[in-house]
This record gives sequence, structure tokens and C-alpha cells, in this order.
Amino acid sequence: MKKEIGNLKVENIDKRIDPRTFEEQGREELPQVHLGTKSYQMEKKGIEIITEKS
Repeated sequence: MKKEIGNLKVENIDKRIDPRTFEEQGREELPQVHLGTKSYQMEKKGIEIITEKS
């Protein structure tokens, strides 16, 4: 992760990465799973998408 942050600095990209969980950050919202374009389109058509987080 430090290498990734270093690369962001080299490329002058201003992003902040926080490896802590939302709970550790004091955030109350729940993290969400990124579905991707195909899954999103299927969900819009009413097809249930089952996601598993490991």
C-alpha cells in the first residue's frame, strides 16, 4: 500500500487512502459492494444479484 501511495505522489494525484474500516473511522454508513456495469444493468431489469464479501 505504501508503494501505491508513493506512486500517487509521484503522479501528483491528490487522493487520500484510509485502510481503516468505516467503524474505526467513526463513520456510520455501511460499506457497499461495487456491482459493475453488467450486474447493475441486470439489477435494473429486476434480476436479483447475490454478492458475497469474503
